Amino acid sequence: MPPPSPRTQGWASTMGHGCIHIECFLDMMCPFSEKFWKSWISEIWPEVKGSVKITVYHYCQPWHFQSSMANMAAISVKQVSPDKYFEFLTNLFNKRAELTDQFVADMSYADFLKDITPIATSLGVPEDRFHPKMTLASADHSDVMQEIKFHTKYGRQNGIHVTPSFMVNGIVDSSISSAWKMEEWKEHVDFIMGQKIPVA
Repeated sequence: MPPPSPRTQGWASTMGHGCIHIECFLDMMCPFSEKFWKSWISEIWPEVKGSVKITVYHYCQPWHFQSSMANMAAISVKQVSPDKYFEFLTNLFNKRAELTDQFVADMSYADFLKDITPIATSLGVPEDRFHPKMTLASADHSDVMQEIKFHTKYGRQNGIHVTPSFMVNGIVDSSISSAWKMEEWKEHVDFIMGQKIPVA
């Protein structure tokens, strides 16, 4: 069993410091995670960031065999160039359809890494720092593996199965859908903000 994490897992956005903490469990190879993220980052986040803080957890779905590699790549980017992380998520999701099961069935780990490296380097992520994070059995890769283990453990202890899944202020919120648009998100945020905790 890995030791307890020395810090909060996930990658909290530095935009906004709202009292609503939304934790998102995403798989970079999941089409529904892609649908949520593209809508969230382009339309919803700019409108709610004053009320919301968002944390992303990478939650690999084993039926996509390349999922662990894609999610490790995202964590590698965050560890090397944290300011490029959210942009990398968007760009990797933009390429997701080209990396689905049928297109990578005959790829090796090295082949897949060769395909996704340009997504990172095009953002200015140094290849000589990104590659060691993705090199199996290296000390740098161990940091990435430990991180993804913590993300997985955190999801499992909270009963997370499908992606995307969400927790709001520490409570699993199964009402949230990847199909939500601005209207549904704003209504939900307003509802949460309107809750009153009774004083005994």
